Amino acid sequence: MSKKANKFSFEVRCQILADVWSEYRDDEEFFGFVDSNDLALPLAYMVSNGIVDLSETAKQMIEESWKALFDIYKDSEFFEYVMENYGDED
Repeated sequence: MSKKANKFSFEVRCQILADVWSEYRDDEEFFGFVDSNDLALPLAYMVSNGIVDLSETAKQMIEESWKALFDIYKDSEFFEYVMENYGDED
């Protein structure tokens, strides 16, 4: 994973994945990603909102989904949006 993707804290990664699940799950552009991450995205949402406690397995699932999201969309307008709206954490 690139340095750019690693600049986000785990909490921010959960929030981004939660937003993908809640805002983009019906978007054709994200259908394949959402379908492939049908457990990790709602899990990220629940972790992000304090609904469930984070286990090591949940953390691993969320991290794998983050990597997949970045790998698929790193050169897209979506990631430009992410960088602008979630900040470039240093």
